[in-house]
Amino acid sequence: MTYTFEKKDADTFLLKYKNKEGKQTERTFTKNVKLARTLQRVNALAKIEMMSMLKEQGLTRKDLIVETKNEKGQIIYDESNLNALEQDCLQIVMTDLMDKLMFDEFGINFIELLDDMGLNVKNPTEKDAKDIEIFVTKLGLIITGQDEDPSEQND
Repeated sequence: MTYTFEKKDADTFLLKYKNKEGKQTERTFTKNVKLARTLQRVNALAKIEMMSMLKEQGLTRKDLIVETKNEKGQIIYDESNLNALEQDCLQIVMTDLMDKLMFDEFGINFIELLDDMGLNVKNPTEKDAKDIEIFVTKLGLIITGQDEDPSEQND
């Protein structure tokens, strides 16, 4: 997956990539406060999603934390189940928000954009998943104003 983000002016960016047919494609998007706020609330929305899922099943956060004692009698808390669920919810919320954001900005939904960029989104390889993660992270950093040098090439 090869693409570049280019800064046209203070708030306007251009995503350039070769689509799956090999044709050079350009999509313009604008960084604005609404987009930045949407991305900044992802963690809060993911926690709300997680709490809703737990409540539906009659569980609490404490139910996901395993408490054990070591040989010295000290209590050890294993939060790996809780952390895994939080990550799953974060991915669900991020995917939903990115889909809405992509449609609002590019006129194409997230899955269609990634497919157009040549990624196998229906059955992604480990490399495809990593490429998607890098792309989403880079786009999020640009939109929230945390990346001032978007013109880097990604392969």
